[in-house]
Amino acid sequence: MLFISVLKKLSSFLFWLLLASILLFCTIFSVAYLYDNIYDDTALYNATFYGDEELVKNLLEKGAHVNIRTEDGWTALEAATQKGYTKIAELLIKAGADLNVQDTNNGYTALLWAAQEGHTKIAELLIKEDADLNVQDTNNGYTALLWAAQEGHTKIAELLIKEDADLDIRDNNGATALLWATHKGYKK
Repeated sequence: MLFISVLKKLSSFLFWLLLASILLFCTIFSVAYLYDNIYDDTALYNATFYGDEELVKNLLEKGAHVNIRTEDGWTALEAATQKGYTKIAELLIKAGADLNVQDTNNGYTALLWAAQEGHTKIAELLIKEDADLNVQDTNNGYTALLWAAQEGHTKIAELLIKEDADLDIRDNNGATALLWATHKGYKK
């Protein structure tokens, strides 16, 4: 009888110990998983998207993969350029970010984002680092110059022209950067 009572208590104790171990294991790995998969994005992408320069620095120092894509095909560099985070873009480029990777949704590159959003300093950085000036997005066929012309980002358009961006590339509707600029009423 005593043996059965001890066995029951021991099995109950072992059950709770096993359960606690499983929960601890799951907690540790789910935190690591969540850290890298909030909304199916990577930790580096999320740190970049929210402008956390220190966390980006730390993640890169710890070996985060600079060119890993989110489920939507975005890289951290694209997030930095779209949001206008120049310092973070510099860190990512220094860590070896691919300047010309196109996201899988609309074919944007970092330079296309910078041109569309009017982030001149980032556009300068990307151009200096030899980003492809003539990549066309897959939605509209826009290049960085077409985006700059359409959005009235004169300084970026001037930079691109100075660096020999192709003035004759047409978007999916047959429009050039000059046509967009005049259509929008931009005088420069």
